Amino acid sequence: MLVKLLALLDLGAVIAVLAAPILPQKMMLYAGAYLMGKGGFFAMSGNIISILDVICGILILLLAFGISHSTINLFIIIFLIQKIIFSFI
Repeated sequence: MLVKLLALLDLGAVIAVLAAPILPQKMMLYAGAYLMGKGGFFAMSGNIISILDVICGILILLLAFGISHSTINLFIIIFLIQKIIFSFI
């Protein structure tokens, strides 16, 4: 149950990246902080994928301030979507 809830929140982060030009900066900051917090919590157990969550959260924070690159955004989207798919399988 918790895995599916976290996957839905990850989906919210994907939507935030896709809608970054029209979303308020505060929403982007929440999405980045969520990924950094979740990644940091699970990274304490030594999970490498969670470290990538922290990196994605940092990149979303940069995106909130207008610092972005389409290739990096694509990496974030693909990474989070594959995590969502594997969470629901």
